Amino acid sequence: PRKAEIMFISKAYGVLTAGKGEPASYALGKHADLSGTTVAFVSSAYHYGSGGTYFYNEAPSVADDSRRLSGNNGAGLRVSDVVGGDSLYGVRANRLRYDTPNLLGWIFSASHDGKANDNFDYAARSSYEFYNVKVNLGASAAHIHTATSDAPAVSNNNGNNGANAYRQYAGTIGVLLPCGLNFHFFGGKRHFSASNVQTGKLWLIKGGYIFKPFSAGETAFALDYGQAHDLFGARSGVSVSTLSATLETEKYQMRSIGATLVQNFDKLSTQAYLSWRTYRLSTNSVSTDASGTRIRPTYLPVSYVMLGAKVTF
Repeated sequence: PRKAEIMFISKAYGVLTAGKGEPASYALGKHADLSGTTVAFVSSAYHYGSGGTYFYNEAPSVADDSRRLSGNNGAGLRVSDVVGGDSLYGVRANRLRYDTPNLLGWIFSASHDGKANDNFDYAARSSYEFYNVKVNLGASAAHIHTATSDAPAVSNNNGNNGANAYRQYAGTIGVLLPCGLNFHFFGGKRHFSASNVQTGKLWLIKGGYIFKPFSAGETAFALDYGQAHDLFGARSGVSVSTLSATLETEKYQMRSIGATLVQNFDKLSTQAYLSWRTYRLSTNSVSTDASGTRIRPTYLPVSYVMLGAKVTF
């Protein structure tokens, strides 16, 4: 199941949760985003919509059947790989989680993800309002000992969990002014335990406007720009020695720009949305396979347009 848990709730002592569900830092960026557009785009998960799409290498020296396999030791690069998978947003898992009651405007959370994974996750969230100006804040820290398909980290099949591990830190803020203008920032860093692997980082800024031109409900529009650098290692099947030698010199940078429009229909409990986004990936020379063959790829941008609606029952 996607979610199955038992909760113990106390107004005085907080919430204790056991079972499959969200870790402490789950949806941290969404908490701080006051743009009204999170139904279609969330800063801490900004590969959603095209995460499984591969970057296509158009360099003329590359054979047609290898254009999708440039980089990542010949496995190719997806949008989700370059932004570190879902781990900055959060991955549901069997965990034990505790959330404090509200302490001077802050709620603190901690979770432990299973005996097998031994992952620790911590977060703090707050919401304030001053003179009709709303401000949401969040911060998180995580120590990930093992990698999964959703949190790729630096993986190998040698049973060496030290090469899998990383420490991750993130922070976010969102501000909504009475006039409808809003601003949002999300940023995070990932420090890998494997030697010679660059520290990864991701950041995104977002600005928007909420207004009501129709009686049906509010309209929200937002623009955003972000970058992701070196947030992933190689996929499973690569030895630690090959991994370190490869990633010591490979550097990846992805830039993203997007626009999102959301129209609310209050009486229908519906949010209709239209979202556009494009990703551009640049890198130095990269390995095409574990043997160390290297090329200088020229990746085509990945773009998408998403149209849909969310109905709340």
